[in-house]
Amino acid sequence: MRYPPTHACPWCMDLGWTWQEVSGRGTIYSYEIVAHAIQPGFKELTPYAVVLVELDEQRGQPTPDEALRVIANLVKADFTPEPEANVAIGKRVRVVFQDLADHIALPQFALTEEPSAGRVWRLPE
Repeated sequence: MRYPPTHACPWCMDLGWTWQEVSGRGTIYSYEIVAHAIQPGFKELTPYAVVLVELDEQRGQPTPDEALRVIANLVKADFTPEPEANVAIGKRVRVVFQDLADHIALPQFALTEEPSAGRVWRLPE
């Protein structure tokens, strides 16, 4: 599995591939708090968290230091940004889709109540 999709496998250059459904559940691998939005459309949302999520289906593959990781915003149920105090590496998340228009949805992540797999860490304040 790989994200974003490409024509060939980046490791073996095989051109044969198929789509595979994933659960959309994972762990926050890293994050950044955006305090100053470069794009005007995001200015009212600052500060907001952008998370790098390691999906469960490919944790530690093809090597222990690589995995299927997806970047998205961390949001609450109403799609507003999750407060910075709630963001931490190691917390469990699930994908949620925000409908933007007919046939267009934006994948984002929301925190779950699942226990963390390891130690939870966040930037000191």
